[in-house]
Amino acid sequence: MQNQRAYQKRKSLITAASNVPASLQLPNLPGKLYKMADFPLPTSTVFQISFRNCDWYEDSDWADSTLANWNSPPPYASLPSGNADQFYDVLLGYRLRKRKEEEVARLDQYKDNPLCNFATKVHTELIDCHAEWEELDLITEGMQMDPGRELGVQLLEWKARRVCHLEQDFLSLQQGFDALLRLFVDCWTPIK
Repeated sequence: MQNQRAYQKRKSLITAASNVPASLQLPNLPGKLYKMADFPLPTSTVFQISFRNCDWYEDSDWADSTLANWNSPPPYASLPSGNADQFYDVLLGYRLRKRKEEEVARLDQYKDNPLCNFATKVHTELIDCHAEWEELDLITEGMQMDPGRELGVQLLEWKARRVCHLEQDFLSLQQGFDALLRLFVDCWTPIK
């Protein structure tokens, strides 16, 4: 009896793809966004440590509480000290770790809810993130070439990557929850 209930629930998740509202349309994303999103992840030790461990530098400029400040658009009141390449690797590791935590929480929140609710949430995130990317693109274009602009451009690239991932999530949801789970596993398995 329990297996039969589990089978029926699983079947409803698999066949629920038709429940994604047809009114949810993807925005027309510019080629510049796709180009900016296509950057390799660092392979440095500090990137790997930052991705895996949230409190490894809790009393430094690399603490999560400090790194969170760099997720806002420029201009910045101050700039990070030290090696800029190492700082960027740490910041990218932090951003990737936070993104994975958010995706795990989102999957957990919606795994037992109707697929249309999940698709609507992903679509809203996609629209909002795209709008943030467009605004940040305008801000960084008007800035002088300096380290603050460079950090803004790096945030712009990260936002572009996020928009593309949300687009992939939404497209996979149109095929059903299993397609999204496969995408999730494919995305996070290579990152160890």
